[in-house]
Amino acid sequence: MALPPVKLLRPNALQIDADTPCVLEVNIPITLPHRLDPSLPAPPYHNRDGGLPAEDFRDFNAMPLARALLAQVVSRMFGSEYTGAIVGVDARRATAPDSDHGPFDFLLVVSWECDAVTDKRSFDFPAGRWTDMYGKEGHGTIHAFMEVPDLDWIEVYHAFKYYLVRGPWEPGTLEEMNPRVLRFDVVEGSVIGLQGPVIFGDLRRGGFT
Repeated sequence: MALPPVKLLRPNALQIDADTPCVLEVNIPITLPHRLDPSLPAPPYHNRDGGLPAEDFRDFNAMPLARALLAQVVSRMFGSEYTGAIVGVDARRATAPDSDHGPFDFLLVVSWECDAVTDKRSFDFPAGRWTDMYGKEGHGTIHAFMEVPDLDWIEVYHAFKYYLVRGPWEPGTLEEMNPRVLRFDVVEGSVIGLQGPVIFGDLRRGGFT
């Protein structure tokens, strides 16, 4: 199915060239992939009792659609002529793929927006309540969670997190260069019955265009 277009809210003060080393952090709500593509499984995702490994769990439920959205984010940010390739990497490795890459390519690193619940007694799925490892209480519908037997805790997932990294891919080099880091979240209410675009914005900053 054809995806709706992506609209990007860019801060007015943002100064970044098409070839500037940068990190784009894109957070896709757990509920969004199925809303845009009903062929993907619908939440809630429980992944209880072992289930899929965390990486497969994410890739199965979101990755096909996420790649298309990420490509649109890059295109809206820099223009289609500077999009380059989005090159995947295993999140469990710190190094980039061995293949060559161009100056406008983005390295895709995948992660989660989640809370770690170390006190399982505080986790109440039906009531939508939990307390994270820092003692902060959470409330609301739990769309996805996974038990982590090796660590004896539960992870409550809020968003599929993707980092698009452009610049040197060697470990530690980006920190030395202090690249621009932009976080883009879906603007609430931008997807209603698949009408209109999916809007991403750097919600920490004001003065959008």
